Amino acid sequence: MVFIIVLLLNAYALYSRSTINNEMPSGQEIVDYAMCYVSDGEGLNNKKLLDCSGFTRSVYAHFNINIPSSSRDQMNLINCTDIELLGPGDLLFFMTNGKTISHVGIYICENKFIHSPGKYDKVRIDSITDKYWQKRYIC
Repeated sequence: MVFIIVLLLNAYALYSRSTINNEMPSGQEIVDYAMCYVSDGEGLNNKKLLDCSGFTRSVYAHFNINIPSSSRDQMNLINCTDIELLGPGDLLFFMTNGKTISHVGIYICENKFIHSPGKYDKVRIDSITDKYWQKRYIC
């Protein structure tokens, strides 16, 4: 119960700092809010209804940043960068279907990213250096 209260207070603190003051959130603030979705059944995503692009869109919408609803359209908004230059809060794109951009996540740090593997899966943290993700990373 204490964990839930701390989680909600952290989310509120992020909201009040970024949206009330009309400031752009830092990458770390984006990551901190996204981490609220990682759960053991108590987080924001305990109903498991967000696909990858819905997750990123929901996180950014929290900060009044409107991004498109598909991973492919989200990628069209950014300039791709080398993996070594990624910072917290940056979007990562993957080709998981072998044809086109089909997955997106949010970079945390140290080669880790947070994402929703699918509509019926929980949000989780993975490493870009895992063979599966490394082979499919686009930008």
